[in-house]
Amino acid sequence: MSLSPACARGFFVLSMADSMQVSAPVGERRAVAWFRFANLVCSCLCLALVAAWSNEAGAGGSKVDAQADSPADRLYLRACGHAARGHLELAYELLAESFGHGLTHPMQVAVDTSLAPLLADSIWRPQVRDLIHRHAWDEEAVMAPRSLPGRRVVIVVRLLDDHDAPVSRAVVDLRQSDAAHPCTPDSGWNPRLFASLRAGDSGRVAVETILPDTSGNGNGCPLARHLHLTAERQGFAALRGVILLGEDSTAAAFARESTTWGATWTARSVPDTSGARDYQADIRMRRLP
Repeated sequence: MSLSPACARGFFVLSMADSMQVSAPVGERRAVAWFRFANLVCSCLCLALVAAWSNEAGAGGSKVDAQADSPADRLYLRACGHAARGHLELAYELLAESFGHGLTHPMQVAVDTSLAPLLADSIWRPQVRDLIHRHAWDEEAVMAPRSLPGRRVVIVVRLLDDHDAPVSRAVVDLRQSDAAHPCTPDSGWNPRLFASLRAGDSGRVAVETILPDTSGNGNGCPLARHLHLTAERQGFAALRGVILLGEDSTAAAFARESTTWGATWTARSVPDTSGARDYQADIRMRRLP
C-alpha cells in the first residue's frame, strides 16, 4: 500500500530530524527524545489515515473487500466512497473505469448500499444500467436489495432455439416495477429494479428479486405481476416482451392488451425444497438464416 505524498514528506522530514545532531546548549538528550517521540506519533497518524481512507471508500456495505488489490476493485471502492458522499458524477466515472478494468461481478452494483445514492438518482440510473448491460457477465444475480420490502422470489429464464438446444452467451435484460418505481411508459421505462445477465452454456439466467408490484398503469386498473425482458445474441433475432408470473385472469387480460410491449411468456410456479416459490420461463430465440 503506498502512502500519499504528504505522508511521505512527513516521514522524510521527521526522519531527517531524528538523525540530526541536535546542538542545543542544554537538554540535548531531551531534545532528541522529543524528536523521536514526534516521529513515532507521525508514523501512527499516517497509518491511521491510510486505514481510514480504505474504510471510507468501502463504507455502506460494499461487496468488495476493503483490502482488495486489483485495479478494478480499488476503483470500485473509490466509486462507493464518492457515491456515499453525494459526488455522483465522479462516482459514475470511477465505476465506469472499474468496469473497464474487468470488475468481476457487474451486478453487485445493483444491491451495493454504498452506491444507493447513484441508483436513486433518476438521471444517473439509466447510465449505470447501460454500463452494466455493456459489461454483462453474471449468469445469476440478486436484483432487489435485501432491504426492499416484499416477498422474495427467484425467477429462472431458459433460452432455447427452435430445436430445444440452449442458447448460450445471450445478454438478457430484466426490469420490473416496485411500489415506488413503476416500469411503464409514463416513467420513461426507468425502474429501480433491473438486471443485465449473460446466459451460461445451459442457456440459463436467474435473478433473486421481490414479487413484482401490481400497481395500476395510470387508468386505475391493476397490472398482472410481470417483468420486462429483452434478449440479444449474435445470429438470433432479438427478443422483447414481458414475462407473466402466474396464469390468473389478470395475467390473461394483460397478455391480450400488452401487444405494444412485445411478446408475452408465462413463467410457471415451481416451489423449491425450502418452501419458497420460484418461477421458471422457457423462451425460444429464432436463429437467423
